Amino acid sequence: MFDRFKQEQFKNILSDFDQYKDKLEDNIVQAIKTQFVSVRSSIEKFKMLEKFNSLRDKKVLKGKIDDNINEVLSSYRNKELSNYEDIFHKYKDNVPVNDTIPKYARKLIWAFQLYNRGYAPFA
Repeated sequence: MFDRFKQEQFKNILSDFDQYKDKLEDNIVQAIKTQFVSVRSSIEKFKMLEKFNSLRDKKVLKGKIDDNINEVLSSYRNKELSNYEDIFHKYKDNVPVNDTIPKYARKLIWAFQLYNRGYAPFA
């Protein structure tokens, strides 16, 4: 049981534990940053951050992960979705789909496939 005479020793152990926990959280934040920089694709970055999602409850990590998620979504919107938009405008009048399908059906199929390629990774 708890001995009142060892209360100071208990406080020291608890203080050491808190310091160790803080160091561990700092190391996790640094590891996330390092991994985040090394990944090139927005989709892969988003998947990586989903793996760390369970750590979002920690005060220290919540802001860091949220900032990274916002950065990924912004990057994806600005870079990769704009590529899909460029592809759409380039091929919308002459879609690269089998000519045996009626014209408007081809356009619908192609546009739907393009849409799915752009938004499926986040579904």
